[in-house]
Amino acid sequence: MTLVVAAAINVPLTPSLWNLEHVSGSITHPALVNGALSFDFPQYPNGDWVNYFDVQYGTGSKLDISTSSYLTMTIRISTTGAPNFRYDSNPDNTCSFPAHVRPYFAVSQSNPEYNSTGRWWSNPVAYQLAAGTVTLTIPLTPDSWSDVDGQFGNLNATTLNRFAATKAAVQEIGMTFGGGCFFGHGVSVENGTATFELLSYSISDSAVAQCNYTLGSSGQAF
Repeated sequence: MTLVVAAAINVPLTPSLWNLEHVSGSITHPALVNGALSFDFPQYPNGDWVNYFDVQYGTGSKLDISTSSYLTMTIRISTTGAPNFRYDSNPDNTCSFPAHVRPYFAVSQSNPEYNSTGRWWSNPVAYQLAAGTVTLTIPLTPDSWSDVDGQFGNLNATTLNRFAATKAAVQEIGMTFGGGCFFGHGVSVENGTATFELLSYSISDSAVAQCNYTLGSSGQAF
């Protein structure tokens, strides 16, 4: 098993490493445009929704960020027309909360904790989808992340232990798109177009210090 201990890393913007996952189950990859990873949000109502945008480590390889302090990503969204970001991919998504993008990290999907305390989302720090450029910097502390059930990492001894265990064995890392009741059930656009660009994605011991790492094989921020 390869275990990468991360003091400070920049996750490389290599299109083949980043999976663009769709609610339908299909996986595509972004384009590299002027140094940024780029894709267009699907058009509503063609039935396509983008929900996960991430790097997944191969079998036997995990990322240890247990000693890291911050996750930072810089993104840009460009639009034409007056796009409305739809998030109602599920009939049961009846909550009213605008579409957002937010960082997440997780254990392997084969881990029994994956659908409970093995996936963690930045909460409440996220970016409401709209034209603009923003840098999000989130402390890698349990009070800044919540799990599949909406429980914060500092809720009790169990969540504290699971948050720490996930940080020590990250298999997936990136961001998700969603709104309403769900952080990652997908987004599409209508009445215009929207292009998403990932300019950087890093993990560091401070909000400033970073170094390069190579993997093996008017918006609102709040």
